[in-house]
Amino acid sequence: MAKALVERSLPFAIYGLARQGLLRPGCKGISSWDTGGEMDIACQWRADGGIRLVLDYSVDDVNISEWVSIESEPCRVGAPVRYVMLCPQCFRRVRVLYKPPRDERFACRLCHDLCYRSQLRSRKYRRIRRMLNARY
Repeated sequence: MAKALVERSLPFAIYGLARQGLLRPGCKGISSWDTGGEMDIACQWRADGGIRLVLDYSVDDVNISEWVSIESEPCRVGAPVRYVMLCPQCFRRVRVLYKPPRDERFACRLCHDLCYRSQLRSRKYRRIRRMLNARY
């Protein structure tokens, strides 16, 4: 079976929320994706106590509510801290959770067995592409 692609999945990234200061307790909002009808979804989220996000969304008329833990780690450049989420399935520290078309929950790239489109290209193709990019 072919692997699902990251590019066809819905991403939920924490760095945009952190940059806008929306990880404070009590903050809430809606993230929505319009994919041309294939997998439209709106995910309501709220920062609950500053240590987790609560994601509320529905897939195929099934309401789903997930808690996603948030951790901060010191950052050497730029902001004093960097925020990461813990994947709800494997508890890896990630900055983006994905929801592929075939699954109903958000999780990290490894849990969903997702790959990037460029990873499916042959070694020869990637080498030629690098040579062309170097010239122009």
